[in-house]
Amino acid sequence: MLASRVVCRSWDALAGRLMSAAVAMLATGIAVGSMVGAQRSAASADRGDAVPTTRDGVCHHALQLAYSDRGIVVSDIDGSNFRRLTQPSGRYGDFVPSWSPDGKRIAFERVDIQSTSFATEGDLYIVGADGRGLRKRVPGGLEPSWSPDGRRILYVVTTGHDDYWQIVEADSTGRRIDLPSATRDAAWSPDGRQLALATESGVEIVDADGRRLRRITSGEDAEYVAWAPDGRSIAFATRQPDTWVAVVRVDGSRQTVLFRARPEQSPGPLTWSPDATRIAFAEYHAGHNNIDVVNADGTGRKVVAEHDGNSPTWSPDGNWLEFTPYDQSSDPSIYLVRPHGTHLHKLPKRRDGEAPSLPNWRPC
Repeated sequence: MLASRVVCRSWDALAGRLMSAAVAMLATGIAVGSMVGAQRSAASADRGDAVPTTRDGVCHHALQLAYSDRGIVVSDIDGSNFRRLTQPSGRYGDFVPSWSPDGKRIAFERVDIQSTSFATEGDLYIVGADGRGLRKRVPGGLEPSWSPDGRRILYVVTTGHDDYWQIVEADSTGRRIDLPSATRDAAWSPDGRQLALATESGVEIVDADGRRLRRITSGEDAEYVAWAPDGRSIAFATRQPDTWVAVVRVDGSRQTVLFRARPEQSPGPLTWSPDATRIAFAEYHAGHNNIDVVNADGTGRKVVAEHDGNSPTWSPDGNWLEFTPYDQSSDPSIYLVRPHGTHLHKLPKRRDGEAPSLPNWRPC
């Protein structure tokens, strides 16, 4: 079972994404423009190919995405079987959907998109994949991520100045577990018993009950972290000025640098391929962002989308990467691309002109 992951853990990045998504939602008659530099991309040669098949040979169901379309919606990757699960009223919007591991429920955040502080204020909700059973689970909870066993949810609470991470039982009123206050990012282990933490002191591992904290790297100012699906390694990205993407064994050994950034570059959130052999991440530049894929041993790094891409995620079979533009007010779309940089596709846009954003793959 793949470890759950938080879509975007940098609050500056999240605020920007939510702001642009809200602008796109509230606007009418948005014309979807071409992505900047599409002709330069390795993927551009394949843009005319047919929309990818909805079947992947791994799942018993079609490949599906949940995403924000003012409310939470689900559709196959060819745009078919569209289902609206939530319809927030008035000034509210639903964002950051996260599937439960069994694919039966979705956790998400509901925010006031007209509030000046909407990017840092919201409530965590849960709804069934059939649209039933909507309920508020955590007041003030943002960025939900299910544990691999589906029993708990990791989320962020922000005061506008400081962020802190908590874990709550999905179906009970049990006590909330606080993660260390220095946590900037967190990711479940595949068995759900531990979490990897990115802190200013390095990468740390803590038990899911908040106990037995241990550091596996030191001296790095870690910003993002992702636990490999095979449980053996953790990928992490550091902050400037010494910025890189690296992989380290869970026992702290065999640290390998995968990408060393130049001064004008910085890596974004990381995501492992389902077979734990590759890592995708957004490579932020001044003016635009690339989507990169690199082998877990540090070889074969490739820019697969030379656009304003953000927060890529892998399909369950590892054959596709999904990403959205950082600035969705100018291009409110979801894109799919092969991990080797071909077959770039835009998820078919709906007739009502709403802007899909912040997607999450349905697990198998």
